[in-house]
Amino acid sequence: MKPFRNVMVATDFSSASLPAFRRAVALAAASRAALWIGHVIPPAPRRVGGGALPRMYREMDAFIRSDAEKRLHVLTERARRAGVRARPLLLSGV
Repeated sequence: MKPFRNVMVATDFSSASLPAFRRAVALAAASRAALWIGHVIPPAPRRVGGGALPRMYREMDAFIRSDAEKRLHVLTERARRAGVRARPLLLSGV
């Protein structure tokens, strides 16, 4: 079998996603592949009642993004300790 060059795993940070993360780390390590650890956050609402984005929504978006970045960092470091070239991937969408 030809080795992988890249492995992608998506996570919602739940305990149910840990087995997929572990398997992705093992695949990346065995193939000496880069591991991309992805998470998708919902986009902040752009308009509320036809007006500009209220400060509350900007703060909520910043908190969600910051929390996701911290959690991705934990997983990235965990994969790196296993000898894998891991990179976080934070996306916004639905």
